[in-house]
Amino acid sequence: MRTPDDAIRLRDVVDAGSVKKAVVVGAGYIGLEIAENLKLQGIRPFVLDMAEHALPGFDAEMAEYVEGKLQESGIPVVTGVAVTGIEGVEKLLSSKRAYKADLVVLSAGIRPNTAFLEGTGLEMFKGTIVTNELGETNLPDIYAAGDCAMIHNALTGKPAWSPMGSTANIAGRLIAQNMMGAGLGYRGALGTAVCKLPGINVGRTGLTEAQAKAEGFDPVSVVTVVDDKAHYFPGAGTFTIKMIADKESLRLLGVQVIGAGAVDKVVDIAVTGIMLKGMLPQLADMDLAYAPPFSTAIHPFEHTLNVLMNKINGKFETFTPAEYAAGAAEGYKVVDGCLAPSIEGAPYVELTTVEGPVDGLDPEEKLLLVCNKGKRAYLLQNRLKFYGYKHTRVLEGGISFNDVEA
Repeated sequence: MRTPDDAIRLRDVVDAGSVKKAVVVGAGYIGLEIAENLKLQGIRPFVLDMAEHALPGFDAEMAEYVEGKLQESGIPVVTGVAVTGIEGVEKLLSSKRAYKADLVVLSAGIRPNTAFLEGTGLEMFKGTIVTNELGETNLPDIYAAGDCAMIHNALTGKPAWSPMGSTANIAGRLIAQNMMGAGLGYRGALGTAVCKLPGINVGRTGLTEAQAKAEGFDPVSVVTVVDDKAHYFPGAGTFTIKMIADKESLRLLGVQVIGAGAVDKVVDIAVTGIMLKGMLPQLADMDLAYAPPFSTAIHPFEHTLNVLMNKINGKFETFTPAEYAAGAAEGYKVVDGCLAPSIEGAPYVELTTVEGPVDGLDPEEKLLLVCNKGKRAYLLQNRLKFYGYKHTRVLEGGISFNDVEA
């Protein structure tokens, strides 16, 4: 799946009506979009990928959440499996097992199409043409832009490959001006991406938490589940947002968003903040567009930023979903703070009734406060702290994002 002609041929095969089951090799953005569209045509898709998780550029817990949503929609995703061959037209061989299929679509990534440049003297790196910030190569009067060219990451300054139409057009426009002597430097890319999947959209920009650690930052993150527009408005849904910042400098490093609504709005705000080297306090309280059909009175981006600042300032003590999955809450008693009792075996506490110590909860106990999304658990944490409870943590994302057992 490389060119428009490939897509047209695939559509023709599907329209012929002989395909019932398909295997898509590659769980990146294009592979998952292909699987979605095959599903819409009544075909049973199955997605395989060598990587540990789907969606490159997302942290593991966010990717796992999307994988679960895909499974619910009828698109199984199997990761950590290498395709080793295709046997005839009915069987795909992998490092784990064989998969029967009427159709196999290969969408497992691309390589720069630069083999024809061997021997030209152009400096290359992993098949890409090395350029400076002006788009110049090592040869006089030769520029390069697009999927063939290596650029740099706007956050780290390190070489980066961004085979995206957006990157190509931005760099191409700068090069055209530089050919006329403008001397404009390309500030680099952030790996920004957005994708439409069954029932949800996903978007991301900047560094993941894992990448930020590898780059020497001291990242702190928060996962929120927030309304995407006024909750009473028809069609309202939620965004699950992971925001990452450097703990010491408070510099915004990255954002990942999942939801049925316009995730690109949140991503684009984050891109603006990161490109301008924004710190969290500088990005707070921005007068972003609000009306009930479009957003919430405190924008979802701002809402998440406020929660992250509360966490950094020690006002919001939590376990992230990744920490919870790794066993960090071992020894904590789960307290159900949902709108209605929702966690079997856990004591239920109705937030609005807490006006003193709670029967059955010792102020010295380690308590993991869990609600639907995280907000009620935060409010419950504040009340319990006021009444002397010393060891409370909130599970970020609540039961909307995590599988919780008492």
